[in-house]
Amino acid sequence: MSKRELKVNPPAFIGARDAAKQLGLSVPTLYRYIKTEGLPCFRIGGSYRFRQSELDEWIEKHREPTNSVRQDARSLLLDAVSILDKYPDEPTKE
Repeated sequence: MSKRELKVNPPAFIGARDAAKQLGLSVPTLYRYIKTEGLPCFRIGGSYRFRQSELDEWIEKHREPTNSVRQDARSLLLDAVSILDKYPDEPTKE
C-alpha cells in the first residue's frame, strides 16, 4: 500500500444516536429496547456502544415475516385444516 492509499475501516463500535438511526428509532426508544427487548450493547464511560455485527444479528432475529412467508404459513394451515376435516375425531363403530 502506498503512502497515498488509505485503508478505511468502519468503526468497531457505534454510538446510541447512530444505532437508533439505523434501527429507525428515537434514542429514548433505543434505550427502552436495551432494557426490555435485549438489544445487545455495552457501556464505555457511561455511554452505550453497539457492535454493528450484533445489531445486524438482532435485527434478523426480530424481523417480522414477510407477506410471502405469512401467505405460505396460512396455506399450510388451511391445508392441515382441510386434511383434519376429512377424518372424524372418533373412529366410527360398525
